[in-house]
Amino acid sequence: MRKKYYFIANDRMLDFVNTNVRDSFGQPLDLLESLPDYVEWLRIASVISKDQGEEILARWTVLSDRESIMKAVRDFRNILHSMVSEVIAKRKISASYLAEINHQLSLRVGGDCIVQNSKSLTAIRLYNFNHPIHFTAPIAEAAIHFLTNCQHGYVRKCKNPDCVLVFYDTSKSHRRQWCAMSECGNRAK
Repeated sequence: MRKKYYFIANDRMLDFVNTNVRDSFGQPLDLLESLPDYVEWLRIASVISKDQGEEILARWTVLSDRESIMKAVRDFRNILHSMVSEVIAKRKISASYLAEINHQLSLRVGGDCIVQNSKSLTAIRLYNFNHPIHFTAPIAEAAIHFLTNCQHGYVRKCKNPDCVLVFYDTSKSHRRQWCAMSECGNRAK
């Protein structure tokens, strides 16, 4: 069964943070329970190709390795969630969060390459997932974009008190209140 991931935040890092949600009973629900879940999320988020996802899963078959990868991914997500909470509360971002992002960036392996489409040349980012520590690199790069390109005053938590989803309000009036109209917005109205 395919999981429902929330790509409603207008920012990849926030969409990643939104993989730790609550179920309909208000209980915590981790949408990234396993490496296949994370690989699927990376693929849907257009970070990796379907072929690269299949290669990752074929290579990383040992359960203890997969658990190590997922622990690192979840730990980093928790750090980013705390950082986003500071942004929403309009507090200065703690240096420890920036240090952790920089640490994750220092571990990345990969680079850009150029591919030819039918009409043009395009640069794409290729990640090497040779070690469990490399799996947070795409999210650390998304954190760079979030920290340097998003106006932090427009980062919000859904107005529904039972919802934990966050988003970057890119609406013209900057008055977006709900994670999505199809989710909490329709329920409130």
